[in-house]
Amino acid sequence: METKSGGRWSIPEAANVIKAIFFVESIGHERLPTLRYSQIREVLRREKRPISPRSLSRALDLLESRKEITREEVGRQVRYSLALDPSREETISTWANADSMLVQEAARLGGIGDRELGWAFYGFPLSMKSRLRSHLKTEVEEFQYRVDSVLEDEARRLIRSIRLRARDRVPKRIVTAGERGLWGAFERMAASGLFQVLALTELVALDRFAPGAVTLVIEKIGEGLATAPHKALVELAKRLGEPEEEVEKELRKAEDDSRAIDTLLTALRPRDREDAARRFGSLLATRANLCAVVR
Repeated sequence: METKSGGRWSIPEAANVIKAIFFVESIGHERLPTLRYSQIREVLRREKRPISPRSLSRALDLLESRKEITREEVGRQVRYSLALDPSREETISTWANADSMLVQEAARLGGIGDRELGWAFYGFPLSMKSRLRSHLKTEVEEFQYRVDSVLEDEARRLIRSIRLRARDRVPKRIVTAGERGLWGAFERMAASGLFQVLALTELVALDRFAPGAVTLVIEKIGEGLATAPHKALVELAKRLGEPEEEVEKELRKAEDDSRAIDTLLTALRPRDREDAARRFGSLLATRANLCAVVR
């Protein structure tokens, strides 16, 4: 089970890849296929980490024991079918594994992209004419703009809803400051590095009213950084070469926005408060993590 790079497949890892193979092989078909052992083995052989027959059999046995695949003997052949878990999380996880396999396969041909702007095309030979690369770059940037406009429209709708619920319960200045704070959090989540870490202050405020709503985003942004927001920002500023005084200035703005959000949501009825924090937190999580796969 040695790989080309000296690593090994774990059985659970191989099992996840096998499930993904059913999605990869379904492209161009209306339903998930039934696959023979030899077909699954052949797909895995194309991976950079080929798998031994023993490990493949153990991975298939594991999936069968979990009732995630079904096994049928047809004459001398053994055929496998994927038995999807009805939970959305399980299906999406398998899709993601399948997309990862397709990206890796396409990347062997080449690709173009811009890491700073957050886009890439794979399966694009480097010999392709630069004119086509330029046209694709224009199209993907327009696509990014349209997707971001959809998220902005949703942010506008949610903030308007929060404002309407709060306007008869608190002074106008509190509503205005809270609205500005929510927009500040939304804008910071679109950035990377320093400004996304600044958004931690607003995320923590939302998480207080709807526990768990944005926990994963908080953990992702804060991974590897100090727990205290100020210390985390100083560390990040040093890494990015940002002036500490600029960081202090931006942190004060983020903290002001966080307090404004806190005051605004506190004024809402308990049910409205949790609903607003959860829905807006989900929108921020989407803006921070959205990744589109189009084939």
